[in-house]
Amino acid sequence: MKNLFWVLFASLFCLTASAQGKAQTEARVKEIRAAYADAKKKMDAAEKSIEKRNKTDITMCDNYAFGRQEKHVEFFYDILDDEMDNDFRRHGKQVYFIRVKSNSNTLNGSGTTYEEYLVDDTGNLMFHYCKTTDDGRAGDESRHYLDNKGNCNAIREIANGKTTDKPRNIPSLKEDFDKYKSLFVNVVEMPNLLR
Repeated sequence: MKNLFWVLFASLFCLTASAQGKAQTEARVKEIRAAYADAKKKMDAAEKSIEKRNKTDITMCDNYAFGRQEKHVEFFYDILDDEMDNDFRRHGKQVYFIRVKSNSNTLNGSGTTYEEYLVDDTGNLMFHYCKTTDDGRAGDESRHYLDNKGNCNAIREIANGKTTDKPRNIPSLKEDFDKYKSLFVNVVEMPNLLR
């Protein structure tokens, strides 16, 4: 009888912990979706603006003996009143969204990659979307909803229509995101170098 009590108690504890984890995941995903919708509204306004002062973009091309790769990166940012700097905030510009479009044409074929990075107001990645195509055929599609700790831990992953709520760290996503952070800082600093 005593063992049965402990088994039932442990089962109830696990179910309660699981339900709390699911509720936290749902709340974070809802928060990210709201931030994404707000970012899209601001991006539409930046795209329609004649000045386009809340957007910076850069195109990079690499030509190889076996083909060509082109990458177009767009940074959308808010212009703030203060001049406080951090990893993703330079000269009063706070990035909130990065859009990346890549095309490659090689002897082996062609492909495209489209990515979106949603950034919170502390410079941490909240959400990542990626869609690839290969020689015009549909490829992979994924969405990563990330925790709010800044270490690229996915709390929910949707890959090719399959949803997984098992938390996992994605080091390659952190590496790519850090490269874009560095690129943004260099692009924003460029006008100061030309003075």
